[in-house]
Amino acid sequence: MSMCISDYFGRELRANPPLGCFLWHEGILPEYKGLYSPFWAIHNIEPSLLGYTVLRMNHRYDDGEVFLQGPAMGVDARTDPPPYIGHKAVLDSLPGVKELLRKLENETAVPLSTANRKSATYTYPGLSGGLRFAARLKRLKSAETKSRESVDALLKNA
Repeated sequence: MSMCISDYFGRELRANPPLGCFLWHEGILPEYKGLYSPFWAIHNIEPSLLGYTVLRMNHRYDDGEVFLQGPAMGVDARTDPPPYIGHKAVLDSLPGVKELLRKLENETAVPLSTANRKSATYTYPGLSGGLRFAARLKRLKSAETKSRESVDALLKNA
């Protein structure tokens, strides 16, 4: 089981463990392969794709049979920093990982289907990505405030 790695596991290494090599990824795959998955999910305004994935690695980067996925619980994409969201997602996955390990040991684990889902790979955000991220967060917060004010005004006039 590996997490937060920057090295590629070659065929020989992946073939050694009887059940394979597993990757614990702080993002939803295949949509958010690569680095800083929570940052990119927020940047792309896809907060529903803030979460975790556990997969059996194959010969491609952040790819293989997906056995476990789930959302980051109780996070706010508008205020929580992406590193916190990523670590929170991994923490939220612990009960599922425990169950997955039991199923793998009993040979009852079944991969989830990721067919017909878009696949994208991301890397370091860079300055322009960071600036776009800040601008989008500002717009999201502003839209939420305006929406809340509209609802409050409607309730006040009711």
